[in-house]
Amino acid sequence: PRSLRDLIARINRIRRAHPALQQDWNLRFHRVDNPLLVCYSKATDAGDDVILSVVSLDPQGAQAGSVELELERWSGGEARRRIEAGRGVELLGGQLFEWTGGILRVELDPERPAAIIEVGPSAISIPTTKAGQRQARSERR
Repeated sequence: PRSLRDLIARINRIRRAHPALQQDWNLRFHRVDNPLLVCYSKATDAGDDVILSVVSLDPQGAQAGSVELELERWSGGEARRRIEAGRGVELLGGQLFEWTGGILRVELDPERPAAIIEVGPSAISIPTTKAGQRQARSERR
């Protein structure tokens, strides 16, 4: 990103908007097939807010990998239902993510070094057109 200040401000807005990101006890790391990517998730006790974060450790090159969401590690209830739904929206850029069988494919680069993905039913209504994505992003701010 060209400005770390803008990125940090967006991340802080996301953190304030998501209860799962306001606690530090609920951190869970996930396996990624690329050692230059780190993935972790956080969820509220009720499972009504689930966030996946993927970060590239390579500041100069593009990195891609598959994340194992390990469905069996998610206890029953709302959090597991959200993961099994296989949809999420990336909160920094509005990209829609879809996955099956608990495998999430992510591609990051120096202009987009991280993905913060809101998981579950709220992502199902996110429009896939560019105009709709812009409107959805502005509504979430």
